[in-house]
Order: sequence, then structure tokens, then C-alpha cells
Amino acid sequence: LLLADLTEFKADPTRTAVGTIIEAHLDKGEGPVATALVAAGTLRPGDFLIAGSVAGKVRGMRDFRGTTVREAGPSMPVRVLGLKQVPAGGDVFHVVTEEREARDVMRTQTKFRRSTTLDDAPTITAPAEGEDESTGTAATLNVVLKTDVLGSREAVVASLRELATSDVGVKVIRTALGSINESDVTQAEATKAVVFGFNVP
Repeated sequence: LLLADLTEFKADPTRTAVGTIIEAHLDKGEGPVATALVAAGTLRPGDFLIAGSVAGKVRGMRDFRGTTVREAGPSMPVRVLGLKQVPAGGDVFHVVTEEREARDVMRTQTKFRRSTTLDDAPTITAPAEGEDESTGTAATLNVVLKTDVLGSREAVVASLRELATSDVGVKVIRTALGSINESDVTQAEATKAVVFGFNVP
């Protein structure tokens, strides 16, 4: 606040909104929910928003108390409802004037990311019986991970990778948000993996 006061930071509240996705998760009742911090402009319900490779129409916004708000100006964090998928934390978002423009931008994205899987997720191949899939010698613990929010996912994946030793490796086969379901178990069986859940049913 002192730095902002001394340097007279300013933002234009009249332009189309831009900002950053701080956190995101998949809510059972509301679908994808993203916490967005507006950097410039004003975000309103009905705006067409693009965040990374995810787009959608802002259906509603809430402040940190859970109160519905009609607009969010510069430096205001809000929870945004209405996106088609869960964006990644750190994604820059911007508002476009028409839904057609949002579709065009999505079509020309050079970086496409599926929000339900890791960016660097390996191609899954089941190892032969008793054989490690990477070296054929050292054991590997394959993991299917389900978490409640993206921040949890990133932290747990980082912790799992730190557990790897010269004798036993840790390989995250797949990660996603939400409850553990039958497809997770099926994938774990096919890849001889263990399913970990963090703060999910």
C-alpha cells in the first residue's frame, strides 16, 4: 500500500477487464468456480471471459464474504461462476465484447491445456508383470491423484515428486479435480497405480 501510494499506481476502470486467476476448483453444485483478481477495467455479470484456454460467460460473482456483487473494479478479488472448465491458477484473463470473438480466440490459442490433466502428463502404457515401465530395474510407484482445488493439486504433486529416491521412483499418471470415481479406479488398475485423494469424497 505504501509503494502504491508513493508511485501513484493507477488503473483504468472504464476499459474491458483484465486480471489474473488466483485459484480455481470444481464445485459440486455450481461447476467450475474461479477466484479472479481484477487488474484493470471492471468485470460484470454477462461479460464473456477468456482465461488461458478456458472461456465462458460470467454468470455471477461473489466477494470474499460470499455476497453477490454486480461489478468488480481494479484490485478487487471475486469468485466467478460460469466458465466452461476449471482454469489454471496464474492464468491471465481478459474480457471480450462478443461470444463469437471468444470462440475465435480459443481457436487460435497456441497453448492448449486440458484443465483435468497435468500439462506434462506422460503417455500411459501398462508395464509388464513385475517390470518397471521406465528402466525395468528400479521400482516405480504410479499415482492417480484427485484433489479439491488446483492449489492443492500443485502442492501434492510437488510433494509426491520429492519422495522419489534412487531405489523407488514416483510417477503421477493422472490428476484431476473432484471426487474419486470408477474411471480413476479403472485407470489405476490398468497402470498398477494407487489412487490418492486430497480433501475429496
